[in-house]
Amino acid sequence: MENILQFLKEIPSMVEEEKVFLLIIDGLGRNKINPPGKNFRKIVFQTVFPSSTPTFFYTFHSLLPPEKHGYLEWYMRFKNEIVAIPPWKTISGKELELGKEIRKKDVFPFRPLSQILSKKGFSVCYYTPFADSVFTKATSKGAEIRGINYFSEIFPWAIMIFRSFTGLQ
Repeated sequence: MENILQFLKEIPSMVEEEKVFLLIIDGLGRNKINPPGKNFRKIVFQTVFPSSTPTFFYTFHSLLPPEKHGYLEWYMRFKNEIVAIPPWKTISGKELELGKEIRKKDVFPFRPLSQILSKKGFSVCYYTPFADSVFTKATSKGAEIRGINYFSEIFPWAIMIFRSFTGLQ
């Protein structure tokens, strides 16, 4: 986790780079994707098992280590409910609504990475199956959100971005 956190903290300084394309894929298990290495600085991190997705996403968006942000489990108590984080749904399946049952600072009381990056001149775009979730709304200030259902939906955009980075057609 420390290597990933160090890398994430360096991202805002990458504004000196001409273009930065960061791909984070969750849920691959032991499968691996080998992105092209030519014309790219490629850094691959693997997380631990058992999975720690919520902890990682809070670290990613806040740039804080787990002991500082405190979101360490898949579930937590919020008021009188048990909720899954992210995406902040109750165990009965009800998604909490910002401004009604929950406030943004309850979900994510930090300055999000997307806001830091957009203020430094990066355009930020998240592809996620949780585009309308409370968590995504709370962590994506300054970012464009594109909802997806399948990983394959990213490829047309990834190819376009790859071509714009490399100049290849």
